[in-house]
Amino acid sequence: MKIAFTFLTYGKDIFGGIENALFNLTKGLDELDHDVFVFTSSTYIDGTENFPADVYRSKFLPTEYNGNVKHLISSLYDNRTAINNDFDYFLEKFKPDHVVVVDPIWGILGATYYTNNTNTPFSISYHIANTWAETRTIMAYSLLSDYVNFFVVSTFLSTEIKKEFPKAKNIAMKVLPNSIDTSLYESNITVPEQYILCNSRIAEGKNVDVLVEAFSTIKNDGMKLVLCTGKFPFGDSNSERSNMERLVKKLGIENRVEFLPNLEWRDVPELVKKSYAVVLPSTYETFGIAALEASIAGVPLIAAYATNFKDLVKKNALYFSPNDVTDLGKKIRDVIDNYEHYKKKSGRCKAYFVNRYNNKIVAERLLNAIRSDNMQ
Repeated sequence: MKIAFTFLTYGKDIFGGIENALFNLTKGLDELDHDVFVFTSSTYIDGTENFPADVYRSKFLPTEYNGNVKHLISSLYDNRTAINNDFDYFLEKFKPDHVVVVDPIWGILGATYYTNNTNTPFSISYHIANTWAETRTIMAYSLLSDYVNFFVVSTFLSTEIKKEFPKAKNIAMKVLPNSIDTSLYESNITVPEQYILCNSRIAEGKNVDVLVEAFSTIKNDGMKLVLCTGKFPFGDSNSERSNMERLVKKLGIENRVEFLPNLEWRDVPELVKKSYAVVLPSTYETFGIAALEASIAGVPLIAAYATNFKDLVKKNALYFSPNDVTDLGKKIRDVIDNYEHYKKKSGRCKAYFVNRYNNKIVAERLLNAIRSDNMQ
């Protein structure tokens, strides 16, 4: 089968979880011997990469982002005629059996108000609810569009969308979760290194400050806290890092906290596998790829009892009350004091996550949904 995707940025080592999810999904489809195509910009592609998909770089798409979503939407809308014509050429060139638009805005075609005048069926895949003032109109429009499938990465996201957009209440949304190359997380590490990892970036809403404050209460000079910085085009990552560095200094734990440089995705599995435990204090995640990484690696996981974490990793995680520094400190202490118990518990759960979130398994879920619609 020929499957096409539309998304503004495609590549392996770029900033976002959605990009990582799309890359993994195309990898799974390729491993199942299907033909995959991506309509995208040239932002993170230099033409030398070996990708699982055939990449079409539209010269009409923006290649720089200044952090302002409104500017991005305006750019797409102002160039909509050229972009839509180029996408028609893309369809004619590759002749896909099915098109998946990944997000109404970042998936391009929602923001350009593309009209499908072909017999090719289109689906849309939501990773976020797009409830910001700048994105609500396009999000609402997408819910009225003639898509044969409305995919969401989680039941939690479906609930969020239906809560915010009344037009979505009668739409049947199918869960198509993010996936992971689970082979990268297979581990023979028996003695972990002495660091607690937060493998999500320092950004507004990730609540890393709660973790830093909780960690400062742990009187264990041998244990470090490792934080991922990362870059994000729609937020001031430098400012967020500076704020966190000031907090670390204020708490007097500079020698116990390490700020990692911007990582490539291929660096993450080894970092997760070697960690003593993973802690995720975020109170809003529509999926939670960082929690899945820890669970597949069999690393003890502490997470806020909020949003999709409690559904995604279920009994594997040790939960704390969201934003509760005292409770999180107690949970970190509990894992340190009872490490073998939590390590064995995490190890027993690995197979469950591997069998549900492997790239090929999730790719097959997409194919089954498409085949089912073709038979109706």
